[in-house]
Amino acid sequence: MKYSNLLKGIVAGFALVSMTQNSVAQEGFNLSVKGIPQATYLFNSDNADNDNHESEMNIGVAFGIGAAYNFNDNLGLSLDALYSIEGDKYEITQAGVKSELLNKYQYIKLPLQFAYNTDPSKSVMFRGKVGPSFNFLTGASVENWDGDEILDDNKDSYESFVLGVALNLGVGFSLSDALSLDAGIRADYALTDAISEDAQASDAESSFPFTSGLEIGLRYTIK
Repeated sequence: MKYSNLLKGIVAGFALVSMTQNSVAQEGFNLSVKGIPQATYLFNSDNADNDNHESEMNIGVAFGIGAAYNFNDNLGLSLDALYSIEGDKYEITQAGVKSELLNKYQYIKLPLQFAYNTDPSKSVMFRGKVGPSFNFLTGASVENWDGDEILDDNKDSYESFVLGVALNLGVGFSLSDALSLDAGIRADYALTDAISEDAQASDAESSFPFTSGLEIGLRYTIK
């Protein structure tokens, strides 16, 4: 898969460069690559109150790259570019007929976050990030739980842009003077309605995508 080969190439490049660098401080620029297996939901109060609608957890994935600048050893600002595969999985009963459906949607996410970490000279440090996420819809479709496609293009049912907030909490493990392995929990939640006005009733409640997953990545600090 081309994405897998690209990620492998980036990781190999980080590892090669890290072996040729002298000791560097946390302050300055860093680049990262990351992958995130994640649970995805679409929160809607109308669906939650509907006895004929039962939401299920959907498993998706996100992956991408990041760049950050640390103002000092502890505080910085980061920008990631993530491709996020998500979905709204549910069971609905209409006129006595039960259907098991998955509304799939994908976003390019650009979270701009304030970053904090503890003492970077330690072999293990705490890391946290929080900030807005600018999410751009790239595709949407509908299928049943068996994977049979029902509608191959459902983008018109969704807003092309969703504003959200993203939070990361985890730890960083020093692998060398320049290279670190990061692992932690990542979650994001939409602050604006993800469903297009033309695709829902005027009095319908808003729908808010939510993801929660385990982010694992490599981070290289530039001298």
